[in-house]
Amino acid sequence: MKSYLCVVGIFCALALVKGEPPSELKKIFEECAKEIGMPESEESAKESPNFDDPKVKCLNACTMKKKGGLVDGKIVTEKTIEFISKYSLGEATDALKKDVNECASKANEGKDECEVGGEFYKCMMQTHPIHF
Repeated sequence: MKSYLCVVGIFCALALVKGEPPSELKKIFEECAKEIGMPESEESAKESPNFDDPKVKCLNACTMKKKGGLVDGKIVTEKTIEFISKYSLGEATDALKKDVNECASKANEGKDECEVGGEFYKCMMQTHPIHF
């Protein structure tokens, strides 16, 4: 899927801004892309991810599961905030924590884990694009 490299690029860029090596993130994305059958494409790095694409939703869900932020098809806000703090621009602010909780609450209404993961990232991209 063309969105694969763009999604990977977003998370690797966050890791680089923080100064952490992106190898852990890259490994997670590569594993998930392989699991869901999302082919890599050089063109995808130039495009914004389509968060309505079912494969992008499942990629987001898979990465969240591997990071401990999605358990039994629901967002685990504490783990998600911990991950954002680790790979983003520092400690999560109260506003960011509030938005994580609100986006998680909205996303957790999804019918399956792919929908939950996709809706969460879509919501966070709208409320806090600098962290995503």
